[in-house]
Amino acid sequence: MEAVQRNKEFVPPYGSLVELSAPATGCNNASMYVRPLLFASGQMLGLAPLASEYTFFVTVLPAGGYFGKGSEVGVKALVSTDHDRAAPKGLGAVKAAGNYAADLSPVHGAHAQGYNTTLYLDAKERKYVEEFSVCNFVGITKDGRYITPKSDTILQSTTNIMLQQLARDRGMIVEERPIDFQAEISNFKEIGMCGTAAVVVKVNSIRHEDTVYDFDEFDTMASLRSELTSIQCGELEDKHGWMKEICDAVDTSFSEEYSPPAVSLAPGMVTAEAKGTVQKMGSEAMHGLERSLLEHVVSTAQPGNPDSVIAAMDAFWNKTFQAQGAQKWNVRGQKIEEKVQESVQLKAGSSHPVRCLEMGTYCGYSALRIARNLPEGGKLLSVEKDELFAAIATKIIEFAGLDSKVKIWMGTVHSELVNITDRMERQPADFVLVDHSKERYVPDLKLLEDCGVIDKSTTVVGDVEVYPGDERLPKAIQQEISEYFSDREFALASMACLLQVEGSCRAAKYRSCHRSVAAANCIPFFECSRCKSICAVPMIFEQGMASVRQHRRGWVKRQFTALCRLRFLALCVAAECSSDQCAVQTVHHEGNFWPSQTESNIS
Repeated sequence: MEAVQRNKEFVPPYGSLVELSAPATGCNNASMYVRPLLFASGQMLGLAPLASEYTFFVTVLPAGGYFGKGSEVGVKALVSTDHDRAAPKGLGAVKAAGNYAADLSPVHGAHAQGYNTTLYLDAKERKYVEEFSVCNFVGITKDGRYITPKSDTILQSTTNIMLQQLARDRGMIVEERPIDFQAEISNFKEIGMCGTAAVVVKVNSIRHEDTVYDFDEFDTMASLRSELTSIQCGELEDKHGWMKEICDAVDTSFSEEYSPPAVSLAPGMVTAEAKGTVQKMGSEAMHGLERSLLEHVVSTAQPGNPDSVIAAMDAFWNKTFQAQGAQKWNVRGQKIEEKVQESVQLKAGSSHPVRCLEMGTYCGYSALRIARNLPEGGKLLSVEKDELFAAIATKIIEFAGLDSKVKIWMGTVHSELVNITDRMERQPADFVLVDHSKERYVPDLKLLEDCGVIDKSTTVVGDVEVYPGDERLPKAIQQEISEYFSDREFALASMACLLQVEGSCRAAKYRSCHRSVAAANCIPFFECSRCKSICAVPMIFEQGMASVRQHRRGWVKRQFTALCRLRFLALCVAAECSSDQCAVQTVHHEGNFWPSQTESNIS
């Protein structure tokens, strides 16, 4: 309970938009999953009866529906005939890690054959139903009885226990007994699989060897599931005392009714804290930057006001980065909004909604700046693989009142490409922001091109800025990004013009609109005002114009057939070079990039 209290801000809100593999469907989908773990960690080798030291910790994480859309549309199960989940008189009734390891090979084999999960029979006779891969077996017979298996090798499910009670409350007959698969499976009209994460999932069919058993109904189990989740969400009265209030949704302190229980240890055992091997950390010590950002937004911004939330985030990062170029964060956001506004204007008068895609949600800053510029009906799909970042972003976006326009999808572009395509309604996006792992920029953009999410009508903004704490990009990745953003035929725009490369720049400084920040060698991105091409120019300021001449016969010349007037698309910057060899003193974003006295040499 203390773990939940300390992490209460990561509990997905009612109707959460955090998604793993299916749309959020109110309280029935997103939740916080609590996972305790205890293991022997003492300095010992061998299978001693009792360890002298144990480690116990609790992890909590926001999660969506365990089986995604399968929770609603149903799943297919395959009876495992080659493997057993647990041995007779074994550890099947214990939540031990080994029980899950035994299931890995069978369930992956089932997936390969097109099934969602496995169903196990007893290991002794291969006759009686045990349980599904990670869930209890529950069924409703044709005469309306609730039946679930009874076995010494089944892990008892608290969800199953609560469902049984709700069934009894309705006057249903509940039976917990051995189920002979071959003799009784045809007597069921509904089959479900239940557990803490899954709640109750519909089973459409079960295959045993060459026979497939179909189950078209799920009305009774769906009704029981709805009642249980409504109790969990506080919509229905809890008549059985199942729910415990730990803390208020806003107040971080424990509720008055709850007090953390005293630790009860076996004789001779002491905690690691008492032994002095660990130091207890308060909640403040556990907070990272992202968590602190969320707390800052909630405590200082105005709910339902995107402008106030963005201002609070800007203030937080300004204070955090201090002299490390924090202002670039705000300038970056302004440029994103300009491009979104252009995309919205191009779509004006169209019957189709504005569709935007973001790769790399982080804490939702860019998502907010995109969403607040979208018209009614406009949608942003933001893809984030990190559960913590997705949870924080969801909270911030909901707090800003933009949750109706933003969907956060958990996963990667590679793993969720089909779902992303479906979410975009198989239509090209109007605007795409690429802001995730830079080594995935080009591969993921090409995937989106291949499936039609990006085409010639799409404006793609790729953030190549290197922020404080980022690792230097390998040269191969730099070149890959540079070539991609200069070779595309459709409307591409570079977000930033600082891309770190090897070496140090002693002469160059970049000035943003607001402040001067030191920068390493860079690759600026430009749009040619004549041909509208997006070009990345690998200039090295350290040697001044000499370096430009070194590049003119190679990469640069291949990108330009003639000298054009160029302007910066991204940060409003000017570059100065103090090298004696440099023939240019200032390169301004509205001026010629090349100095007039060297035009003939370069062209």
